[in-house]
Amino acid sequence: MVIGLTGGSGAGKTTVAAMMKKQGMTIIDADLIARDIVKKGEKTLDELVEMFGPTILDDNGNLNRHALAGIVFSDPKKLQQLNAITHPRITAVVKETIAIETGIVVIDAPLLYEAGLDSLCAAVIIVVASFEIRLSRIMARDGISAASAEKRLESQKLQSKFLNVADFILENDGDKETLEKKLAGILNQIMGRK
Repeated sequence: MVIGLTGGSGAGKTTVAAMMKKQGMTIIDADLIARDIVKKGEKTLDELVEMFGPTILDDNGNLNRHALAGIVFSDPKKLQQLNAITHPRITAVVKETIAIETGIVVIDAPLLYEAGLDSLCAAVIIVVASFEIRLSRIMARDGISAASAEKRLESQKLQSKFLNVADFILENDGDKETLEKKLAGILNQIMGRK
């Protein structure tokens, strides 16, 4: 069985994925795949440099994530260009991993719907939190200013349209214990559908 897990930056998706992993589920982390496909020497990195210019590289020829984020999070068209290059490769790796795994597999992907990965899932859980909580979490996690964090959240406004199509909405405005209880309830419902 494949479960999709998504949510905007700072919502707590990574925390939920860790809880699911603790229960023995296999987690396919789309962010980790995204990091692997843009390592130095990878074709994807070459394509990104071709698209966005050499300013996205650091002095050692590795991807400078902050430089790339500065470009794509301030221009929706550039974000689309980035996704057009990376999504097909991420999807291919996800499918390869699903093919060899047994048991419950969780696709942990912030852009699950945008990449079309929801079509591989029996159920999708979207993790949500209030704007203020997400903003403070992003600032603390990434060590960035409120303005930079807001830009990131602005670029993800489109995700709210997926609230209507997700099978389950997991609210994460409280503590970890409350989140675990809510997740357990959702997982029981998913297993009951099987």
